[in-house]
Amino acid sequence: MGSRSRPGLFFPCELLQATLHSYHRAELDPPRRVSVGHLSHEEWTASLQAAGFAQFRVFPVLEHREKWPCGGIIAQRPPSASGGGD
Repeated sequence: MGSRSRPGLFFPCELLQATLHSYHRAELDPPRRVSVGHLSHEEWTASLQAAGFAQFRVFPVLEHREKWPCGGIIAQRPPSASGGGD
């Protein structure tokens, strides 16, 4: 995933994508999405929580995000109350 951080960092990641029509079609949904383009880590967190993911880890960790503006998220839904596995 790409994530938005301070402008000098995310600009190179979004430059090409900003020329695509689909980039500007995002539906804004504050606080989960406040602008088009890449979500911030805070927006990703709010979106995952709203989707029912109880546990997730974000890579890179906070202190390395300026050096590595792209990363990933490992998310896990809570166990189902019905006993069926997800």
